[in-house]
Amino acid sequence: MVADLYACIRPAAQGGPYALFGHSLGAMLAYLCAVRAFEQGTRLPETLFLSACPPPSESGMFFPGGRPPLSREEVWQHVVALGGVPEEIQASPDFRAYLEPVLHADFSALRAWRPGALPAIPVPIVVILGKGDKVTAGAGDGWASLTTGGFARHVFDGGHFYMHDHGAALAALILQSLEGAR
Repeated sequence: MVADLYACIRPAAQGGPYALFGHSLGAMLAYLCAVRAFEQGTRLPETLFLSACPPPSESGMFFPGGRPPLSREEVWQHVVALGGVPEEIQASPDFRAYLEPVLHADFSALRAWRPGALPAIPVPIVVILGKGDKVTAGAGDGWASLTTGGFARHVFDGGHFYMHDHGAALAALILQSLEGAR
C-alpha cells in the first residue's frame, strides 16, 4: 500500500515543496511515505500533518481489544461508533455495500501490519486530534519520538471526525504551520 501511494506522490514531490496530511489510517500512511522518501534520499515533505492517529507503537489503542476488527460487520460498527458515517449513509444498503469492502481491506491491512523499528525523520510533525477521540493527547505525543524536525500538537473540540465541524480552522492551522516552516 505504501509503495503504491509513494509512487503516486514522488513525481509531485520532486517538482517542489509539498506537505502530507493524513487522517486516521491515512496519517500512518503519510508518515510511512515520508519514511520512504527519507530512506530513498528524495525530497521530504515540509511538514507532516497527522490527524486522529496514534503512533505505530500504539496503533491498537483505539480498537476494541487492541486489534482492528475482523469481520465486515465489526468494521462497519466500529466506524459508525467513531462517528464517521452520516445517518443517511448508514441507512443506505447500497452505500454500505460499497464502503464495507474498502473499509474492511484497510482494517485488514492494519491488523496484519507488524511495524519494526521506525526511524525518526527530519520532518516537522503536527499532530491534530479531537478532544473526545479515543486517540488521546498523550498518545498523539508519541509521534514526537519519530521526528527530529520539530513537533506540535493541536486539539479541536469533537471526536475522531472533528474536522467535519472545524474545516476552516483546520485549513487555517495547516496554512499557518506551512508559512511558519518557510
